[in-house]
Amino acid sequence: MLDLTPAGPDELGIVIELLEQAAVWLHEQGVTDQWSRTVDPDWLAAGISSKETWLARLDGAVVGTITLNWSDPLWTDLGPTDVAGYVHRLTVRRDTRGLGKALLDWAADEVRAHGRELLRLDCVTWNTRLNDYYRATGFTPMSEVATSRKRGGASTHSRYQRYVGERT
Repeated sequence: MLDLTPAGPDELGIVIELLEQAAVWLHEQGVTDQWSRTVDPDWLAAGISSKETWLARLDGAVVGTITLNWSDPLWTDLGPTDVAGYVHRLTVRRDTRGLGKALLDWAADEVRAHGRELLRLDCVTWNTRLNDYYRATGFTPMSEVATSRKRGGASTHSRYQRYVGERT
């Protein structure tokens, strides 16, 4: 059974390991500009201290992580942001097929429980495989937006949302 618990400060290393493994996999797939191979702990600190970063466990073993925020400045141009929950840093271990969808469904349940109606996320536009995945899991493309990255440069992100009443 899938169990999700907020990541504690003492579990920062586990979250970093999961994200770095995902970054390596992305780089192996030719997606070299989405996540850095080395994760900055400060990038994760706020999500962990606010209990918005979660660890997913199957039979006690950590198999994934997801951050569910309650606001996101990337969406302010489309109206109020307090109608949604915002998924960030979703990653699962390679050998856990179907877990990504399960985490997205869990996030939708959390959003619904908080009285909000939308689950939103974004990803780099040129990662077609990930964009296709989000569409396949019930997300509707909303728009693209130019962003600047901490490491410099710019990127374009595709924004997606799905109503939390929807299950795919």
